Amino acid sequence: MPENNQAEDRYNPPEISNDDFEEIRFSEVEVEDLFWLTGVGGNDNPPYRKIDEGSGGNTRTRLDENFQSGDIVYQRT
Repeated sequence: MPENNQAEDRYNPPEISNDDFEEIRFSEVEVEDLFWLTGVGGNDNPPYRKIDEGSGGNTRTRLDENFQSGDIVYQRT
């Protein structure tokens, strides 16, 4: 007969601090949308804002960088 352990019989949702990133190509990001260079959250992964079809701006340093349309970037879901 299976044991009923009430302490382990509860729903354990993912933590709020978990970031959900979706891999996407730079060309698929809409102008003015935010994107990240890696799928890992934290201070070492600043958000970028797409400026036009070839560049994005780092929102922390205010520096613009060039991107190719096929570059893989990440957006939050």
